[in-house]
Amino acid sequence: MIKNMLISFLLLFNFLIYAQIEYTKDFRLKGEVKTIKTISYPLTIFNAVDHKGQLVEQTKPSGLGILSFNKSGVLVEEFEKHRYNDVHNKFIYDKNDSLIDIKFDGKSPGKRYYNMLKIERDKKLMNIENRLESLKYSSNPENIYNSAGELVKVFNKKNSNSNARDIATLDFFYTHGKLDSIMHYAFNGDVKRIHKYQYKNTMIEQEIVILFFDTFYTEEAFNFNIKGELIKKVKKRVANGTMKSLEIKEFSRLNMFSSIKLDSINHITEKESRQYDSEGNLKSSLKIVNRKNYTIKIINNYEYDFNSNLVTEIRNFSNGTKNDKIVKEYSYKYDDNGNWIVKCSCKDELVVLTTVRQIEYYTATKSDKQLTKNETINFCDKDFFERLEKLKKEIETSKDIEEIEKN
Repeated sequence: MIKNMLISFLLLFNFLIYAQIEYTKDFRLKGEVKTIKTISYPLTIFNAVDHKGQLVEQTKPSGLGILSFNKSGVLVEEFEKHRYNDVHNKFIYDKNDSLIDIKFDGKSPGKRYYNMLKIERDKKLMNIENRLESLKYSSNPENIYNSAGELVKVFNKKNSNSNARDIATLDFFYTHGKLDSIMHYAFNGDVKRIHKYQYKNTMIEQEIVILFFDTFYTEEAFNFNIKGELIKKVKKRVANGTMKSLEIKEFSRLNMFSSIKLDSINHITEKESRQYDSEGNLKSSLKIVNRKNYTIKIINNYEYDFNSNLVTEIRNFSNGTKNDKIVKEYSYKYDDNGNWIVKCSCKDELVVLTTVRQIEYYTATKSDKQLTKNETINFCDKDFFERLEKLKKEIETSKDIEEIEKN
């Protein structure tokens, strides 16, 4: 039992992450999906020429993301192309599809941007933000166990990329077979992080995480229900013995989320609430930010189609002197399995982006036929190429006039 609990700890070099096994259903995918490749093309035409006087590329691809699943529908690999830091994670499972390791390329695990909508990431706060799932070690450290078979120390090997603040060792402390705390030490000997645990029977009821920085520290308390779901998170920032800020987040069973931030004199600086539907879709949100001389109020409302895909997003903004409203709309083309393969994004009634998903299934279907780039663009904006050609002709005409004037 103890070893089963200990194998749930993972140190990814110097970065501790909370991991949860994800399935095709978590990405709103239907059928036996093997891989899914997502790529976007901007559809906002702009008048800009290169050094040769030619119109620059108007539909340069962005937002590349690839997901791979096993036959059980479990996510086994993800890749995202970013401007500065790519995301590439591989998830290793045993024969029972239990997560046993995570391998990644790069200095530390990156954040997922493109494989899920931002609205989906917000929804996930309800269920898995900092939820204690699996902390494991995979950078080939040296492990030391006591006579009871309990892991008591981990030595992490220093490499050329390490610095004094990277995690060098971890100490584990127990009471009657239950993990009480974990101490994380940097290579210079400083305590970098502390995890403390409280239990209700065999379930973790509360986890306290203290992070030490050069001039301050943060303390976060996570409270879980009997299902292991996060129901409350309290974070405070302390410097020189004085609390500088306090943040409280609560996740209710009624599909509600609420958050409040206080400053050092207990003035409310920010309040936020979110309402979700029975499918876990974010339906509305309200955010109020208090500044010294004014208050910002942001209201968002969302609507979804029969497949729980976002179709309308309305944002209302006000700060006392200015009121602003932004309307974003989305439409989709679906394959035979009910998964969208083209997504059109509109802002204030103008098409600004088309996103295509190339989906491969374990069982071949007619849906496997992939759309070309031009087909996806035409689906979202049938006049795009006509307007593009018109602009090219205008640029050519302008160049001809310049040549005539020179002569």
